[in-house]
Amino acid sequence: MNRIFGITVPVKRAGWRKLGGGLCQSMSKLRYLSVFLVSDVVQKYAPKAIVRCSHLKEGDVFITDGKKVPENFCVWAFSDIFKDIIMVQRNAECTAGPDKKCQVTSCTDGFRPVVFLIEPYDGEE
Repeated sequence: MNRIFGITVPVKRAGWRKLGGGLCQSMSKLRYLSVFLVSDVVQKYAPKAIVRCSHLKEGDVFITDGKKVPENFCVWAFSDIFKDIIMVQRNAECTAGPDKKCQVTSCTDGFRPVVFLIEPYDGEE
């Protein structure tokens, strides 16, 4: 048994917890897929020269419980994709991914959005 938000919750297996009427994945893997520069928008609206986001590198992988921003992860991007992290952890049917358990999403930087793949994570690679 675990206590989550003051409620005693039985744990079914490592990495999963009971929430409401079903099982909930407790960890997610955030995989950095790509970044691109919206050149026409930058040229028209940016007050100064802007380059692609360099905060993360393609292939970077982060693990999160959804409660805190992973170390070295962009706080702004985490805030933008938080709803998708929770959706994957709650086993919702994903509509934009390689399967119904994963979600492809991006941060909302209008000049240089970064694309992520969010996957369930059970502690095994």
